[in-house]
Amino acid sequence: MKRLYFLVFSLVMAVGCAESDKAASGPVELNVSVESPVMESAVVVCHNDIHEIALGQDGRGTLELDGIDAAYLTLYHGREALRLYVEGGDKV
Repeated sequence: MKRLYFLVFSLVMAVGCAESDKAASGPVELNVSVESPVMESAVVVCHNDIHEIALGQDGRGTLELDGIDAAYLTLYHGREALRLYVEGGDKV
């Protein structure tokens, strides 16, 4: 009987751990809105990658990053910088 409990407990733990790895998935979506844009774009630095976000006349732009589980990003516009922590599937 104890072996049966151990087997059921082990099976439940294995399935639970496998499902928890799938929780954070999907692209990260960044929506940028700048009040008084001083440049036509904003820059996002993620690890060693640099991504440029083109800003419209209203100072808004969007960037979608794939393949990120969790990361610190830095958003630059002119002299301003903003540090963000994102996980897969976030919409910021």
